[in-house]
Amino acid sequence: MKSGRIIRIFLVPLIIFIAVFLIPDFDLQLDISYLLTTVTFLFTIIIGFFIAAATSNYLNLQSLIAQEDGALIGIFNAGCFIQPSKRKALAEAIDRYLITCLEFDFADYVRNSYDEYTKLFSVIDSIKPANETVLSVFQNLHSYKYTITQTRQSALLASRRVVKSIHWFILILLICVVFVLLFALRDQNILSNILIGTMATITYLLLVLLYEIDANIFLEDVMSYVTVEQVFRSIGKPTYYPEYFVRKSNFKHQNSNYRVGLHSSDGRLKIKLITA
Repeated sequence: MKSGRIIRIFLVPLIIFIAVFLIPDFDLQLDISYLLTTVTFLFTIIIGFFIAAATSNYLNLQSLIAQEDGALIGIFNAGCFIQPSKRKALAEAIDRYLITCLEFDFADYVRNSYDEYTKLFSVIDSIKPANETVLSVFQNLHSYKYTITQTRQSALLASRRVVKSIHWFILILLICVVFVLLFALRDQNILSNILIGTMATITYLLLVLLYEIDANIFLEDVMSYVTVEQVFRSIGKPTYYPEYFVRKSNFKHQNSNYRVGLHSSDGRLKIKLITA
């Protein structure tokens, strides 16, 4: 787990909860219950809208990635059927493309895999039908090629963030007001303070949820490899995992053999084969 996410998910919520018991009591001399109801209602509407919009983009991006992986399998099968001699070159091109894509986040993989994308298309374009019996399959090959281009362009739009700086300013301002009003409700009752700390923590975690969905990192570690493992299996290559993913305590691989990308001190990527 990345250190930034540990801070967001565990450290900050813990600080907020402990602050309920450490910050001295204060009285705002206001109708706190009415203000709290109004502010929380406004906060719920705004964050609900942004979570819905960001989730729509996120699910669309996941769907596009699944389509792209399916098209890669189709390209390999069709290419091998049309011209079996291209099997190795096609498998290598797809393999290099996928490895490059997996080294970057969802939001960045399209921009950073352009060179491998063009090399893959060069291999596809070099495949020629030997006779008329494979013409229909040849058409399917180029249909899959079009799907790759279409999904990559659509992914550029789907990976864009919905929540801008001004929106985060409004949400953070609202959550600060909620915290002040919640903290003003504290008394000597420990159970009441625990409930207030829990409510404040949950309110903060809603912002974290919105951030992770909008930044396309929500369940990224799981979703990244659901479909791509099938592509590696189809082209006859061991599944590839980035180094940070393998270092996770909950890492599980489907096959006895898999590859890990290791970054050297000079920034170069070295691929290591792990065998059971």
